[in-house]
Amino acid sequence: ESRRLKELRPQASLDLHVKTAREAEEAIAAFLRDASRRGLEKVLVIHGKGNHSSGSPVLRAAARRALESNPLAGRFGLAGREDGGAGATWVIVRRVAR
Repeated sequence: ESRRLKELRPQASLDLHVKTAREAEEAIAAFLRDASRRGLEKVLVIHGKGNHSSGSPVLRAAARRALESNPLAGRFGLAGREDGGAGATWVIVRRVAR
C-alpha cells in the first residue's frame, strides 16, 4: 500500500505562488477538504523554492505548518524532480470521517 502511494502520481495540485503565508494556509485547508471529499489519495502543493523570499522560503514554511496541523494531511514530503522538486510537496490525503 505505501509503495503504491509513493509511486502514485499526484491526482491534483494547488499552486501557492503570489499568495501570502496566511492565504496559503487557508488555501491548503480548503484544497485538502475538497481532495478528501473527492476521494483523492495523493496531491501536490506547489509552494516554490523561495528564490524570491527575503530570508527563508516563506511559502514552504507556511505549507509545512498547514500540513502538520491539518488532520486531513497524512504523510508528506518534498516532491521528486518530475513534480517540482524542492518547490513542491506531495501529500497523502486522509478521508473525511463521516
